[in-house]
Amino acid sequence: MIHRVICALCFICCVTTLGISQDAPYYFESSDIKIAYDLIFELKMDSAATIIERIKKEDPHNKLVHHVENYIDFLTLFITEDDSLFHALKTNKLSRMAEIRSGPADSPYHRFCQAEVHLQWALIRAKLNSGSFVPDITMINEINTAYRLLERNDQLFPAFIYNKKSLSLLHSLISYIPQVLQKLFRVKGSLSLGQREIQSLVKQTSARNLFSKEVHAIHAYMLLHLFNAPQQAWDVINHPELTGSDSPLSLFLRSTIALKLGKNEEVLELLASRSSDPGSLPFYFLDYLEGKAALHKGNHTLAAEKLERFVHHFKGKHFIKDAYQKLAWNALIRDHDSDEYIHRMAQVKQHGADDLEDDQQALIDAKSKQIPNTQLLQARLYFDGGYYTEALDLLQSQQETLKNQKATRVEYHYRMGRIHQMQGSYALSHQYYQECLDRSSRRSFFGCHAALQSGIIYETQHQKDKAVEMYHRCKSIKSKKYRNQLHKKAQAGLDRISSAPF
Repeated sequence: MIHRVICALCFICCVTTLGISQDAPYYFESSDIKIAYDLIFELKMDSAATIIERIKKEDPHNKLVHHVENYIDFLTLFITEDDSLFHALKTNKLSRMAEIRSGPADSPYHRFCQAEVHLQWALIRAKLNSGSFVPDITMINEINTAYRLLERNDQLFPAFIYNKKSLSLLHSLISYIPQVLQKLFRVKGSLSLGQREIQSLVKQTSARNLFSKEVHAIHAYMLLHLFNAPQQAWDVINHPELTGSDSPLSLFLRSTIALKLGKNEEVLELLASRSSDPGSLPFYFLDYLEGKAALHKGNHTLAAEKLERFVHHFKGKHFIKDAYQKLAWNALIRDHDSDEYIHRMAQVKQHGADDLEDDQQALIDAKSKQIPNTQLLQARLYFDGGYYTEALDLLQSQQETLKNQKATRVEYHYRMGRIHQMQGSYALSHQYYQECLDRSSRRSFFGCHAALQSGIIYETQHQKDKAVEMYHRCKSIKSKKYRNQLHKKAQAGLDRISSAPF
């Protein structure tokens, strides 16, 4: 990478020709720092910590090591959600920031490293404090400070490519903030700006870059969640930088996107092949993902094993309720055991937090005490796994009952619309979605989602006016579940249309 060579040459020149002391602090991507960074992303925290301590002794004036060291705390806390560990580690931020700030202010790494550390701790606070009615002022200040540092660094060092790593994501997410708050906090951004920045960064990034794995991961996240390009996200996440190892984080990223795309067989293959390294940080969320994938396929024994492992070993609070609901579904479909279903749904109410929408919906379902229709539930699970033919065959075999009963007809039409959409039969899909909308209430999840998916189809067909109409229709339906997710996706569609000519 050119800027690494320039950085190294500049340092050598300063020492040899200008007579500056070799004891002066600096930032440099040494080979040991790259090794430590890679070990961290393999979750081999003890091995990485050993190398970092050696760097501090042998290369004590290289301030970049303190930024890399912060990844250990960041990923450990983000994965484990251990609140007590957070309180034990949070003081590390102050000492690391002091070391980073002691570096040369005329280096592009100076503000960049500070901003990244602020953002990492803000993300940890956001995850641990999610669901709280009291805003975390420290988190808000960290995000605001990071934004200012990155914006300023981009002005001072426009050729420093790492500026765009977090700026691209921040600029994209700003579009989700109400205009009044954008003006209040004096922040600017848009989806189109974030898209240009991440694409520019990807073109300039190679395997030699220290943060190359992150760049590809952020790019894939933005494609999937912000730019409505799931297939491109899958292509990016299968970049050799992320598939070259069986790192738990790589498996997590690839499996998460594969699940969203209905690539269930790929998920099962990826997670079945993972090795158990006693030297790595346990990542129980992978058991949750494997349990969901097994349930989609109908491998009920594996689903029960993996979901039980997750709820019994994971010490965090997120996805616990959802996992217990999946165990309830597993029992209902496998054994037609309504008593076990009721028992598992009681555990939904007893365990975990309801901060995330998946957990919130599991809790709503548990409180409703309604036992789902097993045919519709099985069709849903087949669909979520990408088994569209199996889902369609099941619904068609039960269509006379499902489409004519009041309790099932709205969901039946929605699910038929989704299946035909994924199979590319858009005309049929629109017909089923319209039936769903005609028969659903103003607070129906199925109606809200049907409007969103109709908008997405029209957008892909470049029918701008119809897409805008359906996105607004989606936002007008106050769904009882997943409302925020659906409305945000509809708004993202409106933003894409307004910023991209047809």
